[in-house]
Amino acid sequence: MWKKLIFKINENSLGPVKNRKYVGKILFYITLIFFIICVYRVGRIVITGKVSEVSLEQKTKELYEGTKVVQAKRGVIYDRNGNSIAENAYFYSVKAILSTTFTSGNKKLYVQEKDFYPIAEILQKYLAIDSKEAMKTMKEGVERELYQVEFGTKGREISLNTRQAIQEEMKKQHLEGLQFDEQPGRSYPNGDFASHLIGFIKRKEEGIEGAFGLEAAYEDILCGKSGRVAYEKDSDGNPMPGTEAIKKRAINGKDIYTTLDIHLQNYLETLMSELQKEQGPENMTATLMDAKTGEILAMSQRPSFNPETKKGLTDEKMDWKNIPIQDSFEPGSTMKAVMAAIAENEGKFSPDAPYIAGVREIYDRQVGDWDYNDRRVGFHTLTFLQGLAASSNVGMTYLKDFVGGDALHLYQQRFGFGQFLGNGIGGDSYGDLPKVNSPVDMTMSSFGQAITVTGMQMMRAYSAIANNGRMLEPHFISKIVNSSENLEKKVEPEVMGCPIREQAARNVRKYLEQVVKDPVHGVGYNQATQKGFFDVPGVDLSVKTGTAEIAKTDGTGFIKGNYLYSAAVIAPSEDPEFILYVTCKLPKKYHAGMIPEITNPLLKRAFSKQTQVSDEFSRVNEEITIANYKGKSPRDAENNARHDVLQVTVVGDGTKVIDQSIKAKTKTSPNTRIIIRANGEMQMPDVTGWKKSDMEQLARIMNIKVKYSGKGELVISQSVASYLGIQEGTQVDIGLG
Repeated sequence: MWKKLIFKINENSLGPVKNRKYVGKILFYITLIFFIICVYRVGRIVITGKVSEVSLEQKTKELYEGTKVVQAKRGVIYDRNGNSIAENAYFYSVKAILSTTFTSGNKKLYVQEKDFYPIAEILQKYLAIDSKEAMKTMKEGVERELYQVEFGTKGREISLNTRQAIQEEMKKQHLEGLQFDEQPGRSYPNGDFASHLIGFIKRKEEGIEGAFGLEAAYEDILCGKSGRVAYEKDSDGNPMPGTEAIKKRAINGKDIYTTLDIHLQNYLETLMSELQKEQGPENMTATLMDAKTGEILAMSQRPSFNPETKKGLTDEKMDWKNIPIQDSFEPGSTMKAVMAAIAENEGKFSPDAPYIAGVREIYDRQVGDWDYNDRRVGFHTLTFLQGLAASSNVGMTYLKDFVGGDALHLYQQRFGFGQFLGNGIGGDSYGDLPKVNSPVDMTMSSFGQAITVTGMQMMRAYSAIANNGRMLEPHFISKIVNSSENLEKKVEPEVMGCPIREQAARNVRKYLEQVVKDPVHGVGYNQATQKGFFDVPGVDLSVKTGTAEIAKTDGTGFIKGNYLYSAAVIAPSEDPEFILYVTCKLPKKYHAGMIPEITNPLLKRAFSKQTQVSDEFSRVNEEITIANYKGKSPRDAENNARHDVLQVTVVGDGTKVIDQSIKAKTKTSPNTRIIIRANGEMQMPDVTGWKKSDMEQLARIMNIKVKYSGKGELVISQSVASYLGIQEGTQVDIGLG
């Protein structure tokens, strides 16, 4: 077999010459194919500039060109007159350059090993960095051939003064090699100043961002957009001086002008600190509002903190809630002014009509006046005006009966209780309305129990009494300014409805004067001085005080002896300019003159000061591009719309936005009304004062019919009362004037 195989091979052999030719042809074709592949490959690289889909140009740039982020300048937060509340500042971090390539001509700009000791001593002197640790850090950096080293947390957040002192010391000792990187920061020059409202920032990997308060809520407006700078690198990958070029310009953040008055706010902070030191309450709040515009002029709470030094942030009693906005509570007797206004509007408050005060049985609950047990006056006769001055619970229960439980419930909604207050801050509490099917709860709500509210809801409700029936939305922002483009969005007063008539509001303000004027029944009258505890010389005040028992957290009753004390002051009574609301929870020892220690001097200062916004610059009104709110929660949609300086009305009690009156991407002007429809059942909003064009938008989005009567462009009446349920297709008669 083997012999036959060898014979066949020999028989077919081409011979040495032919074999060499055959092999040569094979090698030629292989070389030709390889050459064609190489030409194709090189040609493809030349044409596309890519290898395996990787850009050679990009790789070359990465090799010889670096980029760095340029942080946008964060917007400044001002008071109403342009005084800085939160402004940009810069801090520095130190590093030691160790690379011997860091030179300029023959001058060595890096840290030489012979200089490690004196430089470590300088770091210890100015930054409290242990000199031995600094020496160790630099030596290890040289051993590992690092370009530079840093010195931990003590080498960061260095002030400008400290940086300059280190540089002077280096220059004095003829040392080189320490470099400083600039880091953005934030300065709060007023210290403890509406701290829960303004908030503070936190550091992130690149730059800073809001962590609390306005700084966090308005992050999208304050932060701006970062830019990018390109620079050339040397063969070691280090930046080459003088080669920087802008690739993407940074867009600075917008400035926010609050409604706060720096002088009134600072004075309020002083008054609050004094009372806190004297009484040591669990918490206390004070809010001063312009009665005609809804602008918050001053707002403070205790405990508080200093955002500049961070003092107070780690205290055990520190409350992270912005209490007037985010905390709900039973208000107590300050709610009686609202009950009186409702009864007056219904024609059910007869000032001189008598009733039996003292105690009254309401189903299974006994409602007593505070002086029935405390003064042991027993049953006695009061007029309803005297009962209001004396803060009689029993008097309020009769007013509730006159009005009716269902009507009272509607009025509570019209006054804004149980309603979201979309001020753009976020975290708002709704509070809770009493159960409409519980006559006991409805009755107790007439004197401020069995109903929970927020401080801002109380300010909103009192604005209707102070502003002749027109209820205003409290707000903290005066305007948002784009300084780079000389544009601004001013916030205009927003009327939330008219829950009572003008005459009813005027009458109730006169009634409330008796709280401090009636020498017999007025709970705010000081027998010792023969004048009201609440007193501003030459000014008539409408006042309602409150003492609310604090409910147990499990809802099983009240904590005996624990009270929230409060007072609401409208000043002056005839033509109100200010509304001031103060609360004090669990002070050491309450006395009738305690809250006036804040209200009297603050109002006196407010009357002596001009609070109008001054504007030295003329700016163009900035257009707004409407966002798409569909799919969001109504609360988020309303907050976002407030950020854009829109006036917002939400219809529908569901959890998801299904329509909006102005289409997304539409451009409009600030303070335009946008109607947001959520899923769920609809209630008719209070449209008093709306433009006819707004009413037409409401008709479209609610799918209702509207019949107009009268001439004019503003709504003065509506056939379907506000907060009543309404179905699609319903006709609403609208009076214009």
